[in-house]
Amino acid sequence: MRVLVIAGGFPTAEKPDELVFVYNQVCQLAQYENITMIVPVPVFLFSKRGIYIREKRKLETPKNLNFKVYFTYFYILFGRLGIHFYAYSQFLSILITVLLHRIKTDIIHGHFLYPEGFATVLLSKLLNKPVINTAHRVDLLVYAEGKGRVGAKTKFAIRQTDKIICVADILREKAVYFGAKPEKIEVIPNGVDTEVFSLLPTEMARKTTGLDLNAKVVLFIGQLIKRKGIHILLEAIPDIVHSIKTPVLFVILGEGILKEQLRQRAKELRIENYIQFLGAKENKELPPCINSANLICLPSFSEGLPCVLIEALACGKPVVATRVGGIAEIIQNENLGILIPPGDVKELASAIITALKRDWDRKKIREYAVAQYDWKIVCERITGLYHVLM
Repeated sequence: MRVLVIAGGFPTAEKPDELVFVYNQVCQLAQYENITMIVPVPVFLFSKRGIYIREKRKLETPKNLNFKVYFTYFYILFGRLGIHFYAYSQFLSILITVLLHRIKTDIIHGHFLYPEGFATVLLSKLLNKPVINTAHRVDLLVYAEGKGRVGAKTKFAIRQTDKIICVADILREKAVYFGAKPEKIEVIPNGVDTEVFSLLPTEMARKTTGLDLNAKVVLFIGQLIKRKGIHILLEAIPDIVHSIKTPVLFVILGEGILKEQLRQRAKELRIENYIQFLGAKENKELPPCINSANLICLPSFSEGLPCVLIEALACGKPVVATRVGGIAEIIQNENLGILIPPGDVKELASAIITALKRDWDRKKIREYAVAQYDWKIVCERITGLYHVLM
């Protein structure tokens, strides 16, 4: 079956973590279906942001992929007028790419209900093809809540798409609330390549990553932004290092606008010797990093279904995370990790201390991840939806 996937991001050398969860899914689905992917990239006119995006135009289509990918660029004005025409401009760029490259498809699969979902619905009506849209987080928890044009376009996509895939049950509830018929919604989680993310002895992994063999390692993977709660983790570190007798190291993988603020705060708290900021890593570099850690921490204020936690479980590593979004749907029992409320420094410190002192059963943690989130299981469900709509 020919499937056209639309997603507004793609991992690059500059941003190796950009929508990597979509990229991984497409790579897996391409083993079963004939996939073509279009990545619409905005160029903001009269704004500093446009400088960076114009540089991305020099990128060549990646080689050695098992699917075709086309980057298409659409120019928009900065400000209210740009927001108004954003989704339409994106749709036109996608349509031009389809016509220019004579792309044939049997079904359209968009990621995020806005703006991509709005564009895919318009494209499906024009091409007379069925459309599926996957809701990840921001589309239902932020965009659909809006009362302006963005909210209206998101609700239009919710009502008009043939099938909606929600990565978490909490998103399903939101989709119904905003007008989706329950029977057209499927809850299908993100997946993980359990052959890549697998059990590796901690000591062996640390020889690869170069981390201290004698330290307790707490790993954070994600954007360095407030939504991810990384600043809360920093505030918890003093209590943790004073409560654990063995050396404790906090490894931060990711980039973001808070990076310099976090470095400065670490100096103020006098904990800079306990933290390593290692930048963003490609997804293929994460397995030894995860296996090097004693636990993975994600103190977010808002999430959909974070892939990093699924990847951690596939490596047999426990999790300390906040009870937000679909996280509780992943960490279903105390044998997988500890959940706490968001924004609570004391609770976070206490949970990490408890988790570091506990002896976890890594094999059982991995068995759970393989049974629930292996890509073979996830892809069967997604391709099953494709064939139902044909």
